[in-house]
Amino acid sequence: MVYSHETDLLLNDLTDRDPVYCVTVPTGYNTSKLKQDGLIVHTFRTYDVERTICDMLRDKKNRILQ
Repeated sequence: MVYSHETDLLLNDLTDRDPVYCVTVPTGYNTSKLKQDGLIVHTFRTYDVERTICDMLRDKKNRILQ
């Protein structure tokens, strides 16, 4: 599990907004407990700062922080 999306932006000092805890896990991972704990869960790829920025731009209609 890795922090991703808005959480990763915060950890990399690319935003100063209150965090929304987003994580990414491998496809097939059981996400029910994570979601119960209030995390926003995404599945599939590995992450770095560039991937996070691409995802934020690609998914801008569905972002929590606008």
